Amino acid sequence: MGRYAWCGSHKVRRPTHGLLVRGLGISLCVWASATLPPEAGAQTLYPVADNWINSCSSGYTANYGNDMELRVRTAALWGDIKNMRTLLQFDMSQVAVDTHLITGATLGLYLHTYHWDDPEGRTYHVHRVTNPWDELESNWPARDDYQSASPVYWDSYNAGVPAYRPGGGDFAPTVYASTVVPAVGNWTTWDVTDLVMEWLEGTRDNCGLLIKDADEFEAYPGYETISPLAQFRSTNYWDEALWPYLQVNYITLEFSLDTGSDTELSDPSTDGDEAFDPGDVYDWKGSPVVPPGRDGFKDDESIFASDPDPDPPDDGNPPATRVPVGSGSPQDYGDYFDLDGHDQIDVSIHDAQLIPEDTPLSEPIPQFESSCIFAARYLLISFDDDAAGGWPAGDVPVTALSPGGHTYGTTAATDEVLGAVVRLVEGPPPYALALQYPFADEITVHQSLAPNPDTAQVDDDDVDSLDIVQGRDACPVWLFTADHEGTNGLDAGDVYELAPGGAVRVIDDVIHLGLSNDTDVDAFELAWLRDPNHPGGMALAILFSVDDDDPQTPGVDESGGLDPNMVYYSFMTGSSQPLLAQPLSDDIDGFTLWRDQMENCAYPAADADGDGDVDLDDYELLETCASGPGASWSPTADGRVCTCLDQDNDGDVDQSDFGLFQRCLGGAGEPTDPKCAG
Repeated sequence: MGRYAWCGSHKVRRPTHGLLVRGLGISLCVWASATLPPEAGAQTLYPVADNWINSCSSGYTANYGNDMELRVRTAALWGDIKNMRTLLQFDMSQVAVDTHLITGATLGLYLHTYHWDDPEGRTYHVHRVTNPWDELESNWPARDDYQSASPVYWDSYNAGVPAYRPGGGDFAPTVYASTVVPAVGNWTTWDVTDLVMEWLEGTRDNCGLLIKDADEFEAYPGYETISPLAQFRSTNYWDEALWPYLQVNYITLEFSLDTGSDTELSDPSTDGDEAFDPGDVYDWKGSPVVPPGRDGFKDDESIFASDPDPDPPDDGNPPATRVPVGSGSPQDYGDYFDLDGHDQIDVSIHDAQLIPEDTPLSEPIPQFESSCIFAARYLLISFDDDAAGGWPAGDVPVTALSPGGHTYGTTAATDEVLGAVVRLVEGPPPYALALQYPFADEITVHQSLAPNPDTAQVDDDDVDSLDIVQGRDACPVWLFTADHEGTNGLDAGDVYELAPGGAVRVIDDVIHLGLSNDTDVDAFELAWLRDPNHPGGMALAILFSVDDDDPQTPGVDESGGLDPNMVYYSFMTGSSQPLLAQPLSDDIDGFTLWRDQMENCAYPAADADGDGDVDLDDYELLETCASGPGASWSPTADGRVCTCLDQDNDGDVDQSDFGLFQRCLGGAGEPTDPKCAG
């Protein structure tokens, strides 16, 4: 432990990753490598400082920054109040994921014993600390050295008066989290998602947090009381497994590139940046992928036992033999492999025999418990927008417009991935889109997809497979499809599951979807849709799109006569229908689903301009988005802002959203309660 500059620069303590040096009022963490992205699902942080402070007359000016425990207490004994509070600080710069991917944050302290009375059943609150404090000098009256010539008292507005009594102090009155204390020998946990999001989004300074008893005495009541004193392990304790922690839970986005993309190994326009294997899956915003190339965390070698072309490291063959379309030899399609779509779920279709191999389902499969399959409402969509050299000019509109009116591949407004919300209503599809909004461009997807913006169409990268995963261990079953331009012997219309022996067909395009055998099923995702046989119920469906007809394969229509701009659905009963009331404006190349809207908003959302208050500037933005019940906002309005102001997530900004906005409305420069909307 040691002295740190709070609400500004941070030092980091990491157990097991290096050497922690204690003593002489300093702590030093030494580790060999730079910060790496965490494993999928969660990242655990440990305090860079922890201390407890004591209102008892005997410990009033004492510092406990080197103590092996942290304490929380309230009591009235011997004519005095005896309260104890815990202070913690975490370095949020170590969180390596975007805030809009975070699903929650949990604070945990291990209760190893108690003194006097048992605190089990007490309620402890978490508050946000609002000013810097010193771990090895802070005590009950002062944030800094009480013995110095110029101490910094907790009540800074009462400078010179040690007035940090119950009810006072430099912490926000808002209770960010509450929990009931468990029995000794258990972890005490708080859901601190709201506080962590404020820190990460920069709407509040990160000066740490304070834990106190919910019913703390503020004055001696005139009688003696019980004295429940909880004793938690601190970061000075020898066993790191019992240290306080902050666990940030998040989802991961995954992607694959289409054959012929600028940074993909078989790009015919070789400019020295070819590195991605189009058959592999990579992490969104992952570590750099540079020539001669690197396999993804999911490698197509696991499907075929050997790595099909093109495979890293790049073998340096000339373009004419590296990309089948560029060579003008469609028969070469079968020698390559391009992953076209993928979905990770938590049930094996093959092992559970959910779908018969040779016949369509007689009726839809009713909804079952799953952490990896979601309702078909919140989508992220990537469009087919590559027209690299060597590819037929008619394959893709070079300057196709997204539904938001943005041009692909040639301007700073590139939208490789868009968000969309489907307006689900009672009854079967088709459904209208409630809204569409920009989500990510190439460089947001991955740092190695430069340049961004593209200076020419040959610089364009095409994201052709997307998936959102809450945790790879939780969703271990890998489903995938092959692009007709690189099948390596698979059927481009079928969905396969990776089994111990390789690829196993689990959904047949002809048998289960009612498509022609020439169809190339492009993007796909399993989802819950309203069960047509059981009103009010949900059933398992596959959502999918199809590729456009390839002019290099005369006599074969890869679209199967369907619209490449449409999302279709099937209950695997031998037929397929459109999911959307209207097709989108471009060829859909990849999409994925999530249970919530994927958007990075200020907190609270009423702070539309993200400046820390809710004032008339935010109201003016609200007016530009106002649409009325059931109506989308004007196409001239800022879709990202309107998406955030749609606080009830029903696809419009109406009187209901205005009511939530009013709860938060204050004035310029007035900090807003993050929970103002309820």
